[in-house]
Amino acid sequence: MSDGRATVDDLTPPMSVPDVPRRLVDPQAVMPSAPPLISCLMLTRGRLVPTRFAIDCYRRQTWPNRELVIVCDDPDSELPAYVATLGDPTIRYVLTAPDVIGALRNVTVEASRGTLLSVWDDDDLYHPERLEFQYAELTARKAAAHFLSRWLIWWPAQRRFALSKRRYWEGSMLARRIAFGSYPVVARREDTLAVASLRERERRMAYSDQPFAYCYVIHGANTLGGRYHAKLFSTATETFGPDEYAERLEQFSSIFPLHAYREALAQLGRPV
Repeated sequence: MSDGRATVDDLTPPMSVPDVPRRLVDPQAVMPSAPPLISCLMLTRGRLVPTRFAIDCYRRQTWPNRELVIVCDDPDSELPAYVATLGDPTIRYVLTAPDVIGALRNVTVEASRGTLLSVWDDDDLYHPERLEFQYAELTARKAAAHFLSRWLIWWPAQRRFALSKRRYWEGSMLARRIAFGSYPVVARREDTLAVASLRERERRMAYSDQPFAYCYVIHGANTLGGRYHAKLFSTATETFGPDEYAERLEQFSSIFPLHAYREALAQLGRPV
């Protein structure tokens, strides 16, 4: 997850705290008769925790025609054995040689088969209707790509939640393969650069203010460090501190597996 740019015209709806939705899509909405294949692209360091929670969120998705492509450069990872126990033919594990992150992300794209690409970070959590919701938004607006303009941020060690500032969040991207292309082969900011290039090439970009489609987790071993995470909270549109943490934890647990994730972090000795 990286900083990026967004124009005022892109993201002007009034900021507010929406209700926590069990459903993101209209219950009366009709699923396409031939839903296209959405490829969920996961690049991982190979850690079983918290990756298994992102995998579980994938398996709970309501979108029927999907695949999860997991790319890892750690030959000693426990993930292949875990994936094998699931017996899920829609999940494919790809072991690759170490490289810069941009090149590794390109392996996820090249190994995928879908006409639509969804970023699926290995340490975050997702609403069961994330894919269905984003596909509906993408097609309704005839867009090349769809992004969430806000998402939920959870920092269990500090007992805090926040709704992010409003921008395009690269990790929430659902894009048409034909429009996306590839990531630049660089060691950092590959996602920001790729999405900036996409926005320059494509006029139709869609954004939705549905922060409860995605939960970004600060778990103590993120790629970006504490200074960046502090900035996420200082620039957030809404924050929920320790005094209301227990209440919000229960509220948000109705759509995300927060308790199980928290217990797994505690077993690793992380502060929760």
